[in-house]
Amino acid sequence: MAESPIFYRCQQERIGFGMLFMRKFNEQLEGRFWKSSDISVAQNIVLPQGESKYVPISLPSNLRPFRNLPVDMFSYSNFSTRSRYAQLGLSVSADAGHIITETIEQRVYREGEEGLRAFVDVTNYSQRPISLAKGAGLFRLYAYPYSERTDRVILGEGKKLLDMIKTGEIAIDGQRGEDWEIALDKEYEGDESAWGMVLRIDPKKECGYLNLLQILQ
Repeated sequence: MAESPIFYRCQQERIGFGMLFMRKFNEQLEGRFWKSSDISVAQNIVLPQGESKYVPISLPSNLRPFRNLPVDMFSYSNFSTRSRYAQLGLSVSADAGHIITETIEQRVYREGEEGLRAFVDVTNYSQRPISLAKGAGLFRLYAYPYSERTDRVILGEGKKLLDMIKTGEIAIDGQRGEDWEIALDKEYEGDESAWGMVLRIDPKKECGYLNLLQILQ
């Protein structure tokens, strides 16, 4: 693992350090939802069945939101295992951003540098070993603007949420079932099961406006 020249006296100081760069992070997102190109595996590797393993990855050169920022900012990203590997039974761990931060080769991300190495923890939930070839696109990173407000307003859930969608108080581009869908809680029945919304991100677009987040924040 790379040794960081930045030392923190406590976890609170580390969090405060990250927040100092959050405004720049938001500026580089330009108010938009962003997702990366595929993050690829850096070498051939075999994942034994039912086990977790650190997998070396190669970060692409165009991770725009992180440009010229400390690599600690990767801790603020989200991720998604590519469906072709998720269907095989592979899952990148939920703390992928933190592991990238801890294992990356340098302390500031410079846009344009190819092949910067780090690691993520991957679990093979299948009943057989799975091989990953060097260059395989294993997952993607996602990021969206963070609100400077510490509170969030829940506009509605259950029947109230459905009524707000029906009347246009909450408007979403695209068609229901194709571009977005209502998220349902199986523990409830009927209208009361509606707790939120799921948006589909077009993989052909690098980023797009995420108006719903602006509404909620």
